[in-house]
Amino acid sequence: LYTYGIRSSVVDNDILGNPEVSTCLAGFRLAINHEDTLAAAEIAIFFGHQPQDIVSKSFDESFEFKFNEQIEKLMLLDVNDRTPYELLTEVISILGIENHLRRYHDSSQKLENINSLLTFCKKYEDMTTGSQLPCTAIGFLSEIESLIESQDERDGKQSKDAVTIVTYHRSKGLE
Repeated sequence: LYTYGIRSSVVDNDILGNPEVSTCLAGFRLAINHEDTLAAAEIAIFFGHQPQDIVSKSFDESFEFKFNEQIEKLMLLDVNDRTPYELLTEVISILGIENHLRRYHDSSQKLENINSLLTFCKKYEDMTTGSQLPCTAIGFLSEIESLIESQDERDGKQSKDAVTIVTYHRSKGLE
């Protein structure tokens, strides 16, 4: 399109904006930083807690989320003995996200989003290993943050007088 003088921007189907992926990443963050109360709240909301209940009850020290056992298991994970992929896989398992998602009619797409996150994590590991860089959980979160920032920058550069090309996951050739 550029060759023909047509301004364009590309938008992809951003998996990071999906609740199931955000919840996996919240669990990952909580496993790394046990003081990340925002991550705990994100997980609680995903599993049906009302945000106003979380805020109002957060001052009560006896308040426990209904899945407190999973939160405790996340906090007991030794993040130093696992690769980011292993840690993410364990977080997904502990939270029971895949089983939770199977209750929805569009579960196959939601599960595919989780699989895409795992694939991205594996690619991060392969990239760091191939470049002889350290492969850490914090590094993976930094990579996710960079991806979010680049998405935000790209979104800000879109123009009203440009063709926007949208791609959807698993729809090769339909652009």
